[in-house]
Amino acid sequence: MKKITMYVMTLLVGVAMVSGCTKEGPAGKDGIDGKDGRDGKDGKNGSIIITGNGVPNVELGNVGDYYFDRTTSDLYGAKTAQSWGTPTNLKGLQGEKGDKGDTGATGSTGANGADGNKFLSGITAPTADLGKVGDWYIDTQNRKLYGAKTEQGWGSGISLSGGNSEGISASDYKLSADGKTLVLWMNLNTRNIDMNADPNLSQVTTIQQGAFENCNALNSIIISNSVKKIEKQTFEELIRLKSVVLGKGVEDISSDYAWRGGSNYYQGGGVFSICKSLKTITIPSNVKYMQRAFTSCLELESVIIENGVINIDEAFIQCKSLTSVVIPNSVTSLKGAFADCERLTSVTLPSTITEIGKVVKPYSSSFSQGTFENCKSLSTINIPNSVTHIGYSTFASSGLVSVVLPNSVTELERATFANCEKLTSVTLSNQMTIIKGVVEGYYNQNATFYNCKALTALTIPANITTIEKGAFFESGLTSVTLEATTPPQLIDYIGLFVDQYDENNYNSTPKLTKVKTIYVPASSLSAYQNAEGWKDLATNGISLLPKP
Repeated sequence: MKKITMYVMTLLVGVAMVSGCTKEGPAGKDGIDGKDGRDGKDGKNGSIIITGNGVPNVELGNVGDYYFDRTTSDLYGAKTAQSWGTPTNLKGLQGEKGDKGDTGATGSTGANGADGNKFLSGITAPTADLGKVGDWYIDTQNRKLYGAKTEQGWGSGISLSGGNSEGISASDYKLSADGKTLVLWMNLNTRNIDMNADPNLSQVTTIQQGAFENCNALNSIIISNSVKKIEKQTFEELIRLKSVVLGKGVEDISSDYAWRGGSNYYQGGGVFSICKSLKTITIPSNVKYMQRAFTSCLELESVIIENGVINIDEAFIQCKSLTSVVIPNSVTSLKGAFADCERLTSVTLPSTITEIGKVVKPYSSSFSQGTFENCKSLSTINIPNSVTHIGYSTFASSGLVSVVLPNSVTELERATFANCEKLTSVTLSNQMTIIKGVVEGYYNQNATFYNCKALTALTIPANITTIEKGAFFESGLTSVTLEATTPPQLIDYIGLFVDQYDENNYNSTPKLTKVKTIYVPASSLSAYQNAEGWKDLATNGISLLPKP
């Protein structure tokens, strides 16, 4: 039995040894890479650098911030929940005191010592001509420390943002042969760009149309001071773009009209159109032209336009979150600038404005172009007496309740107040000569006061010589007073008093308004009763009476 057992054990050991010597089989192929995960949430705001004279107060700043003491060159931070901590002196440590030597003979007066180093600060990267060798510089806006400056320049700087900054390399972008035009941004994952901080980008003068197309990770950009022109659609539809700083050299961010497919009018096309995360913007005085620049920026709440900007035509169409705006004295005309700004409640116009409106609507337009058209929250506006012309549909479908046209106004285009259903009071300029109505073959909505249902009374100034057909289509007029001693010409007597009219059949019989009485100067009553058009009113139940 022992022999059998020993035999079995020997056999098992032999099998184990053979199994252990077997070679390992070939490795299998790698599996297919999985899909990239979704972008993570935007990080929290980075720390900031505060400057001052003396030790920082414990209540100053937030956790993570830095503080620079100008008087001692001490840098504190990053701040913790307990305190600012112990500062680092940027002057370097003082050497050890040496042994006292024997008193020597009084020497001659030495030469004046060299100037000491300075600590400079600003909100952009330092320019090459700023400061001297040995100086230091803090960029407080981008939280970068430069220095000490050498004969070669300031260097690339050190970030003080706690890891939130990102480097930019020449492979991230494409420039023109002469280096003056930024043609395309290649790195679609870039989140923050400071063009002033890059030696190549800081020399760019033009940013080409569509240069940042599909850069959907971009969160902020500082345009370099060398850039003069930003072409249309450059930053269009960058949905994460929240912060834009326009450089001191930028003069033109304007765009023309744009179409997308056949005859469909496209509401974008601007430099920053449809940037849905952009909430605030400051337009510096060096920018002169900004037509259509911010159309359809739906979250844009605050706009500061500095004095010096000349043209803002159609710049803020469909900025539906914009609530107030102050126009600087450098602007002289407004054409379609704030159409469809539904939450706009306050507009301050300067005394330099001479023209409001006069933008022609393209066919197949999907949105308005009257300067304040569809501004449904705008209940009042002060029109300065510098204005001479108010263009097509300027206040159409707005929330205006009352309006006074200064006597400087000489022309009121068609549809100016069309569909202003809350309008109860209008004071017309005494320099106007015509109230425009419907152009034959066009819609009734082209009439100046079309569908002003709350407008029940109106005084027509003495200088009005012509009232066109359908000027008050479907208005709420019940009383009209004319001040002209010579009866104005009526282009078809129904022009003043039509309530409904079949726009598909211009030969149909109209319905007259609720107007039953028209007051005219007593000395001219007979003239009105015998004038063409006016004499026909009696047959329609409208009385001509002398003014009380």
